[in-house]
Amino acid sequence: MNGFKKESIFNSYKYIIVILCKVRLCRLISCMKKSALTYFIITSLLFPVLGQFKEGYIIRNNNDTLSGYINFEGSAINSHQCLFKPKSDSAAVLFKPGDIKAFRFIDGKFFVTQDIITDNQPHKVFLEWLIKGKASILEYSGDINIRYFMLLENDSLYELKNSKEIRIVDGADYSVNKREYIGALNYYFNDCPSISPKLNQLKFDSKSFIKIAHEYHEKMCKDEECIIYEDTNRDLKINLGAAVNSFHSQLKLNNDKPEEVYLSSAAGYGLGIELSNLRLLSPRYSLRVHFIYHHLSFLYDIEGLWWAYDERLFDIDCIRIPLQLTYRFSYKKLSPFVCAGVAANFRLRYTEYNRRLINYITEHYDFSLGIAMVQPSVNGGFGLEYQFAPKAGICLEFGYDWAYHFFGSYVADYSWNHNVLSQFSIFYEIR
Repeated sequence: MNGFKKESIFNSYKYIIVILCKVRLCRLISCMKKSALTYFIITSLLFPVLGQFKEGYIIRNNNDTLSGYINFEGSAINSHQCLFKPKSDSAAVLFKPGDIKAFRFIDGKFFVTQDIITDNQPHKVFLEWLIKGKASILEYSGDINIRYFMLLENDSLYELKNSKEIRIVDGADYSVNKREYIGALNYYFNDCPSISPKLNQLKFDSKSFIKIAHEYHEKMCKDEECIIYEDTNRDLKINLGAAVNSFHSQLKLNNDKPEEVYLSSAAGYGLGIELSNLRLLSPRYSLRVHFIYHHLSFLYDIEGLWWAYDERLFDIDCIRIPLQLTYRFSYKKLSPFVCAGVAANFRLRYTEYNRRLINYITEHYDFSLGIAMVQPSVNGGFGLEYQFAPKAGICLEFGYDWAYHFFGSYVADYSWNHNVLSQFSIFYEIR
């Protein structure tokens, strides 16, 4: 089992990081890519990767069916592994693609072993059935980009592609989608011309493929039902809440000057939103973002600096926006959790007080550049969540945040902030 745990942890956080990187904070993440990734991995490994065992069955390569319990770890990870228990109290057995023919959760997702081509090399994966009928569509979620396949009548797979190409328009380069999947579907559905206009407007996502394949089957096979493998318990949940916190920030200059900046403390308040029951991950994971306002004051100990007349450096009005992946350890009303992620600290406005002192501590000698509008950071934390009503709960969290480049406006800036916080929030499920 030790080998399984190590591999499971590696695979789990590989896909977690992928999902975080897909969020539209590309500019922020690109400027902190290496450090954020390292910090996130270290933080993530502090807690185990667990899914949720649900009733299901596996189909062996000899077509024998064995009922039991399968660990639901989300489509991204279940595309690579199946952790199976014959009984709820049995030891778990790990199956890789090819070890078994298929596995399915009762009234839920269905995965089957198939060979696909990646980087010109074939390898076995678990593909997820989306719809099975005259037009069968399967999905592979185990890569950075989700891939879709059509199962042809001879049981071979055809990949529905939407690759990108660079086009030059008026001397500028533009990346456009080639949408090869539309031509392929028009070819395979040419015996049903009535749906051709819909194909030309078809989006490249699972819902669109399921809908068009279902319509094609209904028109062409009126006497036979197709199967849509939906997980009725996997509807996205959205929590909306309000939060207050106590925020403490220690500025480190990280140069040859004495580290004499006082600890800055402030109260914060704002709103948050949490998305749970995410399709690609275990139900224990959720994605959340907060919008928290702080007013921070930074001061420097000027004792011994005879020329310094004011210990104040900056007053800053800041909106902190952390994006975090959260992991709950149980499904009970009271549940501990851990979280990790990235943040953008937007300095909406600031007041600069002692220019000579700022020149001294930055070694810049003419600090006319000000401070950057955005300071990126990485963070981690833990806490307790209590659900006091079916759709309402409270949350207490303690966190640490490491923010890059406090000044951020000149090349030789090696400053950073160590931030700690305690936060209380109340939330309500709106969906």
